[in-house]
Amino acid sequence: MTQTWKQRCEKNVLNIFSILNPVIDMKKKLTIAFVSPGDPNDKRSWSGTAFSLMQALGKHVGETEWICLEPPSMMKHRKILSRLNFKISGKRGYPDRTLKVSQNYADQLSEKLAGNNYDLIFASAASVEMACLETSIPIVYVSDATFALVKDNYPIFSNLSGDTQKVEEFFEQSMIMKSSLLAYPSHWAAQSALQDYEAEPAKVRVIPFGANLNSVPDVKDIAHRKIGVQVNLLFLAKEWDRKGGPIAVETLKEVLAKDIKAKLTICGVIPPEKCDHPQIEVIPYLDKNSKAGRNRLQKILDESHFLLVPSRAECYGMVFCEANAFGIPVLAANVGGIPSIVRNGENGYLLPLETRGRGYANTLADIVNDKNRYASLVQSSKARYDNALNWDNWGKSMRLAINEVIGI
Repeated sequence: MTQTWKQRCEKNVLNIFSILNPVIDMKKKLTIAFVSPGDPNDKRSWSGTAFSLMQALGKHVGETEWICLEPPSMMKHRKILSRLNFKISGKRGYPDRTLKVSQNYADQLSEKLAGNNYDLIFASAASVEMACLETSIPIVYVSDATFALVKDNYPIFSNLSGDTQKVEEFFEQSMIMKSSLLAYPSHWAAQSALQDYEAEPAKVRVIPFGANLNSVPDVKDIAHRKIGVQVNLLFLAKEWDRKGGPIAVETLKEVLAKDIKAKLTICGVIPPEKCDHPQIEVIPYLDKNSKAGRNRLQKILDESHFLLVPSRAECYGMVFCEANAFGIPVLAANVGGIPSIVRNGENGYLLPLETRGRGYANTLADIVNDKNRYASLVQSSKARYDNALNWDNWGKSMRLAINEVIGI
């Protein structure tokens, strides 16, 4: 039977540790220039993903140095003018994402790279920063999506002016063409690079991201995760509508209508609609940069039975990895990059995008009414995290991919 590209890629990811290549020197530490849109040490940047990427590279690939780039002058005033233009024309433009800005970053990078013997440049979603750079140093580009995938699904990339769309397409195409290795966390994103931008298949890899948590429980520490008199649902997100907040509230009400005692914790966002239901708790914001914020998040995860985030659009979804780290099964929509994380019956369930609260409630009720099924789901969710959805796995897989594709 002929295998699809996705099936071949899944096999490669699963078997990558079992391939013993005598030319790979896993002890050799590379020297890496790390480029990102923001400060990777700020865990609010890309939900902490840039920080995790840099930490995993440092642990498994080599010495990693963040190349700090200064934004061009007058940027604040240009953003104000851009917002005024949007109010008038209804078309978005991003003064911090122009060819002129990209060339400015390229000039800074050229100066900072000169005289340093970097083995490679690691670009963490840094298309603007890297698109105009001319260099002989191999580039590893990591992103969770392509412009073709987000332009119609994410508000920030909707209603763009014609010129802005052309520039964004240039950034994407430039990075895909000039990079020696393209690593995406999902097959959804990788397939777009191949189909929409004609990336060379030999340099495309799918390596799942991990959970952006400081610490995770051991298997023995989740043995207590059993459903008692109440089912605790968790909606953990920074956006309400795109993440499916209204459907999460619908689900709670439908579950309660089935005479199942339940509570919904909404964490990370303030619902725009009135959510004064006695079984809803709203925690507007948690600061992952603070110890108190991290401890509070871990306590919330520890007390939850299901993660319920029925996103309308989702490039990947770090929160699903974080839930699995605690043995929490996921209920989500079958959209975007989520299917590369969630496998039906193993670490949660994916429902069709059009499913509303009643459908999620029915799935949840079936699991809740079978205690053995839930217990098994907890264990397999934790195993999914331990075996694939962690940053050690990403770091080791990245080191092998760099050797295989770039040859260093």
